[in-house]
Amino acid sequence: MKKSTVILLIFGLGFLSGFLSCRRSAPAPSQTEAEETKTPTISLSPEAVAAAGLKSERVEFRPFATPINAYGLVQFDPHFHYHLTARVPGRIEEIFAFEGTRVNAGQKLLTFYSPDFLSSQSELLQMLERQKIAQRAGDADERSLADRMLDAAEKKLRFMGLAEEEIRTLKEKKETLLLLPIRSPIRGTINEFSAVSGNYVEAGTLLLEISDLRTVWVEARIFEKNIALLEPGLRAEVTLAALPGEKFPGRLTVIGATVDEASRTAKAVIEVSNAAERLKPGMSASVTLFPRTPTKVLAVPEAAVRKAEGRDVVFVEGPERTFTVREVKTGRTLEGFVEILSGLAEGERVATEGSLALKSELLKKNLEGE
Repeated sequence: MKKSTVILLIFGLGFLSGFLSCRRSAPAPSQTEAEETKTPTISLSPEAVAAAGLKSERVEFRPFATPINAYGLVQFDPHFHYHLTARVPGRIEEIFAFEGTRVNAGQKLLTFYSPDFLSSQSELLQMLERQKIAQRAGDADERSLADRMLDAAEKKLRFMGLAEEEIRTLKEKKETLLLLPIRSPIRGTINEFSAVSGNYVEAGTLLLEISDLRTVWVEARIFEKNIALLEPGLRAEVTLAALPGEKFPGRLTVIGATVDEASRTAKAVIEVSNAAERLKPGMSASVTLFPRTPTKVLAVPEAAVRKAEGRDVVFVEGPERTFTVREVKTGRTLEGFVEILSGLAEGERVATEGSLALKSELLKKNLEGE
């Protein structure tokens, strides 16, 4: 083989090797990859726009009163929760109500035999007689003293639980009662009953608990970062696992003065109307609080966001009745608007009413492409 022929052969092989190497390092995009980089665009005729009732709206920042979510427990409202205790030592004689009984304010629950009660009635009658003697004698100082002592005797019987009408009857008829009636201080339901007929109890012994459940408290724990948004009177909404699908309105009444070091939360108490008494103390609850101070976030109407292949998309309006499909990342939903975290810019316009028709066109276009 000639020397010149060998040189040409070596040069040709080197060129071919370099060409193939370049082809391997920079492959041309496939047809599928090229299609994936395209942004789907839908173009509609004026008749199609009118038939679909298409409307668009400007993307803009809107005030969002960001809700605060928390978990809590239903509890007794302490304003309507009463521990009835024995105010004098004595023996329980009669019982007229038990656990679960609904009672009215002033209703007699039980009677008590107490020597202290008997002696206090006798003391009142003595002071009443002393007052009459002072009046007949015309001694102003003695009469003033007798009036004060009679008033003190009446207050002692009032403290023991004797009603005004019973004190008035005692003064008129001058007949002492053998048994002290114990009456309900409020309207409600007896939640716990520990009194036993015939038992002797000391002053201060718990006899029963009564609660009016027409109003209850829901105590929730609020994270430290949200405490600054709280203020008394905020509107709240309570839901319960025991009553699915129902919402109970309430209002924030108490904000805790301290933050728990372990959980970094503060106590918040929501007062909830419970006329039907369906909320029971001890039930777990979810609480949503609505602060009055809003924050501005980029948002679009809920109707603008559609699901396509598991993704949230919107249809961005372009020139001459064209709409481009744009994937977006959404956040919170409140009062008919959806927060947009990424994918849109302020000032763009998106389809709202009729966006479902655009989604149908997109599906149709994809099927035709396939």
